[in-house]
Amino acid sequence: MLVRWKNPVDEFFGLNDELTRPLQRAMAPSRSLVPAVDVSEDEHNFTIMADLPGLKKDEVKVEFTDGVLVLKGEKQSSVETKDEKWHRKERSFGAFERRFEVNVPIDAGSISAKFNDGVLTIVLPKAEEAKPREISIEN
Repeated sequence: MLVRWKNPVDEFFGLNDELTRPLQRAMAPSRSLVPAVDVSEDEHNFTIMADLPGLKKDEVKVEFTDGVLVLKGEKQSSVETKDEKWHRKERSFGAFERRFEVNVPIDAGSISAKFNDGVLTIVLPKAEEAKPREISIEN
C-alpha cells in the first residue's frame, strides 16, 4: 500500500493557521483585524501574500528574526462624528500581528516586501543549503 507523503512545510503552515487564527479571534477585542494570508513555496522562495485593505504601507511592519516572520500593524477605525447615524458597521479595525515560523534556512538579507493595492507580498528566499541539489552517482 502506498501512502502519499505530505510536505511538512505545508502541514506546518496549515496547522499554524488552524491553531492561531481562532486563538487570535478569541483573544482580540471584537471587530479586530486578522488579515487573511496565502503562503506558497517554490524551489527558491516562500511567498506570503496578506490582504490589508484600507492600510497604507507605512502602517505595516515586517520583521524577520530567528526564523520567525512577524507581520504587524494597525488599521484605524473611521472617525465618527456627532452628525452621523450608523446603521451598520462591519469593517474590521484595530491592531494585528501574525507570526510565521519558517523551519527552513532563509537568506534574511534578501527578503523583500511589496505593497500594492492593499496586498502585501513578502518573498523569503531560501538559503543555498536549503535548496534542492542534484547529486551525481559514481560507479
